[in-house]
Amino acid sequence: MLFVDEEAAGQRLQPIVRHYGERRDDLDRCTENEFRQRTRLNYAAYTELFRLVEPDITPVIPTNNAIPAHTRLQMTLRFMAQGPMYLSNCDIYGVSKASMSRHINSVFAAICSKVIYRLTH
Repeated sequence: MLFVDEEAAGQRLQPIVRHYGERRDDLDRCTENEFRQRTRLNYAAYTELFRLVEPDITPVIPTNNAIPAHTRLQMTLRFMAQGPMYLSNCDIYGVSKASMSRHINSVFAAICSKVIYRLTH
């Protein structure tokens, strides 16, 4: 037997509206000194690190609102440099807390695997 909530049966489900913040790119917005203060890396070190991890952190399915690899790396480096301030980092980079958590973990794993590989070979 199927039970139906008569009140809910007459209502249509509303689609979930997602709100995407403006994606920030600190390379374009900051001087090298400001960038170093935020990420603890200069441009040259950042560029080398990005080159190493880019294949691992680039969105697999390029959708309109996928978080770009540069943003993923920058928000991870900022998180590592300044501590777990999720809400402020989410606001700065225009991402949700869930996305921030997921991407920090994946970028950190990519960084660790590349650094360990380079140290052992």
